[in-house]
Amino acid sequence: MILNADEGPLVSIIMTTRNAEKFLQATLDSIISQSYRHWELIVVNNQSTDKTFAILNNYATKDARIKVFTNPGVPEIIPGLQYGFSQSSGSFITRMDSDDLMTPNKLKILVNLLLENGPGHVVTGCVRHFSDEKVLQGFRRYDAWINRVMRSGSHYREIYRECVIPSSCWMVHRQDFMQCGAFGQMVYPEDYNLCFRFYSGNMKIVASNEVLHLWREHTGRISKTDDRYKDQLYYDLKLSFFVKLDLDKNANLIVWGAGKKGKKLATKLQRMGLSFGWVCNNEKKIGHNIYGTLINHPELLIKPGARQVLVAVSAREKDDIDDFLLRHQIWHRWFC
Repeated sequence: MILNADEGPLVSIIMTTRNAEKFLQATLDSIISQSYRHWELIVVNNQSTDKTFAILNNYATKDARIKVFTNPGVPEIIPGLQYGFSQSSGSFITRMDSDDLMTPNKLKILVNLLLENGPGHVVTGCVRHFSDEKVLQGFRRYDAWINRVMRSGSHYREIYRECVIPSSCWMVHRQDFMQCGAFGQMVYPEDYNLCFRFYSGNMKIVASNEVLHLWREHTGRISKTDDRYKDQLYYDLKLSFFVKLDLDKNANLIVWGAGKKGKKLATKLQRMGLSFGWVCNNEKKIGHNIYGTLINHPELLIKPGARQVLVAVSAREKDDIDDFLLRHQIWHRWFC
């Protein structure tokens, strides 16, 4: 445990920004107000055309811990993160978005978790969406889900459902980060890709039960405006890592669900040349042939033989399906 706010490892906070003048000052103030003070903020300006650069320079003149750079290459998030990391010197690494907020003890809590658990761990914590307007119910459900994951420690069991490590709410030893590839891959969504690389690198996840990060919801958020964050790419990323990390060639692969989500998953598996069985609990679809595959009743799964089940149905059915698969000790992951 650190003894006071000025002790402990140097934390490098990597942040890229472009045209963020509307929210940037609040973000910077939340960093400056951290109870843990031994940090450096590496900000990479991605060729902003508003007052972003002037705001950054104004803060940097008042606080030497804030270091402002201009992206010398392609003005995008990943190249900016790569350049920012190359300019950092902290032994602990984290990331921040220029429109979000840190809760006051965020860095202190993450540093202490990392000190307590040591190398080989990535530490994180709970999150909450907020907005100057109304936060949509879907984001409230996401907050509830990911915070349950945090408190249950089920990150890698849930990894094929959504990104289980929030993009700006994690901290890791520098050496571990480098061994997992840092920001070195030009793969979007970059936060989900990094999450899978932590999984691939056998990094253990330790999470605080406290809300550490506040996600600002607004119409200009890049996850809404950039095509590289569309659902199609999430599916492709998830499938590529499933095949690499979890596919058991000695087990029968099964898709559960013949609705929109199940059909999307089945189509992608076919395009990858992967054979699979198909089940659902919709009596109207059982016995029908879809895309050349017969839809079976879930009772098929309890017959002898090893199986891996990818569940692609509405979340409201989760408890019943989980209970069935756990009761029969069938390996499964939610893939929706």
